[in-house]
Amino acid sequence: MPIISVIVPVFKVEPYLRRCVDSILVQTFTDFELILVDDGSPDNCPGICDEYALIDARVKVIHKPNGGLSSARNAGLDVATGEYVLFVDSDDYVSSDLLSTAMSSFTANVDRVTFSYYYMDEDTGKSSVLLPKENKVYDISTDSSKQDFFICDLLTYHVCWAAWATIYRRTIIEQYHIRFIDTDKIFAEDVLFILCYTSCCKQIVYISTPLYYYVANRSGSIISKEKYNFKIGRLNELCKCFFDFLQVNQSNECLSGIFSTLFFTFISGYLHDCMMSLRLSRKKLRVKVINDVNDFSFFKHHMMNFSHGRTPIIGVKKWYRRWYAKKEAAYWGKGRLVDLWLLRVYDSLMLIRSRLR
Repeated sequence: MPIISVIVPVFKVEPYLRRCVDSILVQTFTDFELILVDDGSPDNCPGICDEYALIDARVKVIHKPNGGLSSARNAGLDVATGEYVLFVDSDDYVSSDLLSTAMSSFTANVDRVTFSYYYMDEDTGKSSVLLPKENKVYDISTDSSKQDFFICDLLTYHVCWAAWATIYRRTIIEQYHIRFIDTDKIFAEDVLFILCYTSCCKQIVYISTPLYYYVANRSGSIISKEKYNFKIGRLNELCKCFFDFLQVNQSNECLSGIFSTLFFTFISGYLHDCMMSLRLSRKKLRVKVINDVNDFSFFKHHMMNFSHGRTPIIGVKKWYRRWYAKKEAAYWGKGRLVDLWLLRVYDSLMLIRSRLR
């Protein structure tokens, strides 16, 4: 039985697939299986997958009707036999020492090893290293330490929440029945998977060395064509799924501490997205959000029961500073502006809540 199962969903990536697969097969750590999931790709990808299976016994190929990224990843999980799991997107590629470097960080208490990565922009040809900070071990074995990690590190993106930036223990995935849900139903399938998995971890290791090459803005990519936008219905479903998962698998203290901050982060992000995308006045923005939230009972319930305290604001200050640093240079380093924005968001949420029917 292999130590690691590497799962690669494949769909319409013919120009990139060989680069991806070759980067995995030349790993210095060799005890792995490579599961290529052909998600009904209409190009030559199915044949390329079969070709690799013929020349390397570590390669398994699944051919299935098109069901989307989540469906393909789940199909890979269903046949995986490794003790650990790594997801790689088929238009990306990895460093030859990714597996050996990551596996050297696993101990009996470590449940997740995550790593930095290169952001490769195909439009500009430029690359940059994201999350370039020092190596770190996070002990999140208690409810309070888990809450601190979610608030100060995960939700602020100090630790990546893309599915491909982590090596997982398969026993945890199977024990807690963690799977991907289609993005037609929820916002960002990676986020829910990472949130659920991380809530079950006791210790996490972060490696500052970039080991993964994330290719952005490639021609034909769904992500590059769609404007990043919070969809209230899918966001409502994401929060509901995570809330239900925490209710079953975590203590009430952990549930309330993590979820209140998560909810504030997502709903304030939705407010920000509406403001930036629709250019609405504050009054019209509030009316829109009131109408949107009233359409979804889960969001409405948690808006009505949202804490009066402003504790969650402290937890997401870094998140907004990072956001504004990317979007508008004028906000970089101006923490007071971010603080005022967060207070304004909070006050808007409280006003909106008071007017829900």
